[in-house]
Amino acid sequence: PRIALVQENSVNSDWVNYERDAKNCYFCFGGEVNENSSYTTYGIKSKEILDCFWVIQSELCYELINSSNCYKAFFSYWCFDCRDSWFSFYCKDCDSVFGSVVLRHKKSLLNI
Repeated sequence: PRIALVQENSVNSDWVNYERDAKNCYFCFGGEVNENSSYTTYGIKSKEILDCFWVIQSELCYELINSSNCYKAFFSYWCFDCRDSWFSFYCKDCDSVFGSVVLRHKKSLLNI
């Protein structure tokens, strides 16, 4: 790998490219204000995300795509304002859901 060519105000993030204000990031591309993240593309204002694409203001997420304001979301796509969601698609404001599709303002009765 080559050292990053374009970065601004990054701390301990030598292997990022087109990143601004990254802190402790590794192999991130095209984001800004990320912290403790790896292998992301277009992560914006997120913390501790891994292998995500186009994620905004999210935290503790893995394999999240085109989503925003999520917390502990895993293997999900197009989710917004979701917490503790797994394998979900196009959900909004959901809490503790698993394998859900097109849900709005729902909360699971089961604790995952």
